[in-house]
Amino acid sequence: MRRTAAVLAGRRPGSRGRLPRQIADAVRLHLCGISEGSLVVEFELPDAPDESDALDLDDAPLGETTARTAFAVLEGSETGFPETTTAWNQLASDLDIGGGNDSLTLNMPSHAQPPAVLDESARARLAAASQRENRDDEAGERVGVLFEADFEKNTARLRTAEGTAVAVKLDEEQAALIKEALRERTRLRGHITYSERTSEAVAVDLVEILRADQLVLGVPVTDFWTTRSVAELAEEQGVTPVVSIDELRDDTISEHEAKAFMEALGL
Repeated sequence: MRRTAAVLAGRRPGSRGRLPRQIADAVRLHLCGISEGSLVVEFELPDAPDESDALDLDDAPLGETTARTAFAVLEGSETGFPETTTAWNQLASDLDIGGGNDSLTLNMPSHAQPPAVLDESARARLAAASQRENRDDEAGERVGVLFEADFEKNTARLRTAEGTAVAVKLDEEQAALIKEALRERTRLRGHITYSERTSEAVAVDLVEILRADQLVLGVPVTDFWTTRSVAELAEEQGVTPVVSIDELRDDTISEHEAKAFMEALGL
């Protein structure tokens, strides 16, 4: 419930850290009864808060929306909620569904939504989904610094701005271009494989190597990433080195202040 609510509230899949209290409180379950026969455990969701800034989704309280979404994931709507899928898979393992226990049935009596069932077949599907990697067949792009190229295996790695490493698959014709781009900021275009669990890119099947665009400074990328000496920069900008420290003196300060400053610098 907490993982599903976090995604519904806009939190990036894979993010860690304490949830905002409003989200955590919306999905905190309270035990309200145990019935005879097959074990039936009853929970109730918190009442919707009265504050005007309460977080509502689809005109329903977050707790209720989260429950419906979590049930839908259990029933087969894993896409978009990888952490919820992982949590259901872990619960199936903890309860030994298909082994010591046959199934877990969940329903919301106050709604017409049919029960969601965690049984052996659902456990197998969830286990596969929690490990699955989705391939994006559309051409995508990733920007980062290329490193660790292996030209015998035709692979390399790309370190993104977020600090994650993405595997790069290339062919022999692209090897020379990869060699030139090593340790440089590069933009790659290709078919991208994403982790279903974290929604992060894990691999790029390379189609094209591009130089990364510099969108801020308004200068060619080749100029931005070229290392030049101080003398070259001074000549390019038409400035000359300072010969005497007196040239830097501020006329608003007194002789005493200037002398104290020079002494502090050891000059």
